[in-house]
Amino acid sequence: MVLFTSDRGLCGAFNMNLIQRAERFMEEEKDRAIEMAVSFVGRKGRDYFRKRKVNIRREYVNLLGKVDYALAARIGQELVQAYMENQVDAIYLLYSEFKSAMQQRICLERVLPVIPETSGPPEEGRAQEAASDRAPSAVEYIYEPSESHILDKLLPMYVECRFTAPYWNLWPPSMAPRMTAMENATNNAAEMIEKLTMIYTRLDRLRSPRS
Repeated sequence: MVLFTSDRGLCGAFNMNLIQRAERFMEEEKDRAIEMAVSFVGRKGRDYFRKRKVNIRREYVNLLGKVDYALAARIGQELVQAYMENQVDAIYLLYSEFKSAMQQRICLERVLPVIPETSGPPEEGRAQEAASDRAPSAVEYIYEPSESHILDKLLPMYVECRFTAPYWNLWPPSMAPRMTAMENATNNAAEMIEKLTMIYTRLDRLRSPRS
């Protein structure tokens, strides 16, 4: 699993929501997985799980909001290599998808092995499955070059593209809670200043000699 968190705090529950989802996922997979390794993009997730019994595979920290496609592509290539060499049998990405400044959605996606996508509504999908049972087998296409050669080229590109989306989504969702927190802090400070000014004015009037 690759967990995407921010390098800095002061962003509300952004990091903790991702960390709690990661813990829940590891608990769910505990009986099915022989061993789970976690790679961290962002310091907050790394710091949290470093104090716990978690197998840390890779860590990429102190990115400081820099969107670097070369780094994202390199991380994606490392994931593909680990999968091709049978070091891991599945790769999951856990990140926060940016919808708006007030809405983010936690996404847990399996990148490898690839899950075939079904198009259309459920009724249409069931009708297609029923028709496929009666229809002859799918047409076998002739590939040039070979299927394995095409897959060797497409698989790294596929993982790189899937990886860059959560990587680019890392910065905006963490900044939105910071903006909200700073706005609330500014409003609270202004309200406190107004109250203290009123109290100070009253005390000043009480202390001043009457004319």
